[in-house]
Amino acid sequence: MHSRWPRCVFLIASALFVPGLRAQQTPPSANLPWHSKEEREAAKQLAADRQPSWVIDPEKVYTLPELIDLAELHNPETEAAWQRARVRADELGIARSAYYPTIEAVVFAASIRQAALVGEFFHRQTFALERPTLHVEYLLFDLGGRSGTVDIAKANLLIQNLEFNDTHRRLIYQVASAYFRLLNAKGQREAAEISLKNAETVESDAENRLKNGLATKTDFLEAGAARAQADYDLQAALGAEQIAQGQLATPMGLPADAQFHVQSISDITIPTSLADSISEEIERAFRQRPELLADVARIRAAQGELKQAKSSYFPTIHFAGDGGLVRGYDQQDLLPGHYAEGKTWSAGLELR
Repeated sequence: MHSRWPRCVFLIASALFVPGLRAQQTPPSANLPWHSKEEREAAKQLAADRQPSWVIDPEKVYTLPELIDLAELHNPETEAAWQRARVRADELGIARSAYYPTIEAVVFAASIRQAALVGEFFHRQTFALERPTLHVEYLLFDLGGRSGTVDIAKANLLIQNLEFNDTHRRLIYQVASAYFRLLNAKGQREAAEISLKNAETVESDAENRLKNGLATKTDFLEAGAARAQADYDLQAALGAEQIAQGQLATPMGLPADAQFHVQSISDITIPTSLADSISEEIERAFRQRPELLADVARIRAAQGELKQAKSSYFPTIHFAGDGGLVRGYDQQDLLPGHYAEGKTWSAGLELR
């Protein structure tokens, strides 16, 4: 017993003075951003775990389906949604494991030396014990506890799978929207280039007519202002096109300044009518929307939680048992020691 006190004091001192066991500090004030060692470590980990970039062919003309395929392949959101779905699948396996027994292998060993008071003298006694054991536990019967947990895990897996599909749906919409915004920006830029050429032609004509006395200075200045406005509109259109190019490159996992070519709107075959009526298209969209189906799965998860909660009103039958060997050694004072060994087991049913 006396030899345990230094060990306990050492463990307590380690818990008090080891920096890793200290609590994280809060921000010192409300008027300044919070920075700490933990934040810097998180930033380093984020930089280390960053997804590797990829290179797109700058000479190829990409169609919208090809852009969507590349985005689904390289966008980190699809990878994260897939990993979350795998976690939910593992949680379902863990929930189903409650229907099976658990077996533990335990080895207990002890060596004790103490002084036993016999009459008016202390007699030294040495005792050693080794006991390997197999421990079995099995929940034989309950009314909804395990099945409710499995129902919740099934619903959560369904929710995550549907959210995985919804991630792809949102990514497809994001890429398609950015693609058509880029086509619109390109059209605006082309129109601005034509407007600038027309304004330059008008300004040159006004200058020639002014030299020949067929126009006034006011006509020339107005033509120059129109040319300057057209030049400004072209620069704005060029900026909008670069922004649209970056908005399309971002969901594809590319840098915002990546340069690539996309199929022009003149090469796209646009259907003139819908295959079905508007009401049929809306009804089909509601049936296929994964976020609405995920809400239905959330209702199933809530029903599983209710089933699990109701099971606490009912009894359960639990089995537990041990089986193993025991071997002991005993010696008193300087007398010869003795070994003993045997089999041990226990089994029981518990009704709660």
